[in-house]
Amino acid sequence: MANINLSQDDLEALMARALQTALSAQNNPATTPERFMELLGKRMAEFHYNAEEHKIFEEYFDRYSDLFAEDAKILPDDAKVRLLLSKLGQVEYDKYKRHILPKKPKEIEFEDTVSILKKIFGPVRSLFSLRYQALKIQYQSSNDLITHSGLISQGKVLN
Repeated sequence: MANINLSQDDLEALMARALQTALSAQNNPATTPERFMELLGKRMAEFHYNAEEHKIFEEYFDRYSDLFAEDAKILPDDAKVRLLLSKLGQVEYDKYKRHILPKKPKEIEFEDTVSILKKIFGPVRSLFSLRYQALKIQYQSSNDLITHSGLISQGKVLN
């Protein structure tokens, strides 16, 4: 009978610890996903695009990529997208939103969002540089003329 009381005491102690842990987790503001996102957001600066000063999205994301890979890995994909977009300046957010129309930001995966932002807010190449690259293009005999002109139109051979 003492053995049953001992295990009952152990059970009561375990229940008390579980209750204490639950209460402390409830009082901990970082336990809610919204609060966790807010704490992560405070660690990030707002992004403002300026190609002339080389303030491009790729540089910005490189700075915070570990935050998304390690600290925010417990967040679902849509929460990461919301966190990232919340750190865009108003002008940058509006430009992104117009670029992805008719889709909404929540419909695009995190990795795709990063790729789109890198494309929109990347380095600017001058018209002279683009024309010079076009002059350096060599026709590949494996492509017919229509395929080659299509690649040029899409910018595939200019990159």
